[in-house]
Amino acid sequence: MRTRGADLTPAPRARAKTATLARQTEAFLATLRAHHYSQTLLSQSRLTLDRLATYLDERGLAPDVRQVREEDLLGFLHVLGHLTNRSGAQLALSTLNVYTNVLKRFFGYL
Repeated sequence: MRTRGADLTPAPRARAKTATLARQTEAFLATLRAHHYSQTLLSQSRLTLDRLATYLDERGLAPDVRQVREEDLLGFLHVLGHLTNRSGAQLALSTLNVYTNVLKRFFGYL
């Protein structure tokens, strides 16, 4: 069974290849900060988008998020659905909902 974040821990290489996504992530986070969103939401947004960058990079998908398809996002959520937490249990539906909402907010921002 996979451990927490085993396949989705962002590597420096992943961040370098997804520079476009990195720039858009930083702009998105700056917008959230400007609107005084909580530090928790900012942290979760960064984690989610860094994991998305890793997912896209590992599958050889375009780092330009404007080219990301619905199927790519569904695949990403599917992978997240099979991850386990620190205690070895699958992630709770509420946790997956947080990831989904971050993605909706990010792609709505774009």
